[in-house]
Amino acid sequence: MAFPQDEDGLVLQELQDEGVDFTILHDMDFFVGAPSEQAANNIKVAIEEADFSAEAAFDEEVEAWTVFVYVSTYLDYDTIQEIKETLDALAKPFDGFYDGWAVLLPEEE
Repeated sequence: MAFPQDEDGLVLQELQDEGVDFTILHDMDFFVGAPSEQAANNIKVAIEEADFSAEAAFDEEVEAWTVFVYVSTYLDYDTIQEIKETLDALAKPFDGFYDGWAVLLPEEE
């Protein structure tokens, strides 16, 4: 399967090359940046109202407020793009922004 030559496509291509199974659901974390604790809490509420599971916390790694969004989905480029666009739109009224994703892969035995 070929992916677009953007950041998401390159990551998906790398995962495919490593033999990750794209036919099963994967737990993914999406990150939404927020300018303040209040904004993070407002974004969290908006995201939860859109039927996502979310948690607002101060992310020590980037020293900023972040809303962590938890999704179980297939590793599908178009699906990831839809989720990104939805999260960015929900965050914008609170000066927030979509800020990336990660996939949790099962431990190799």
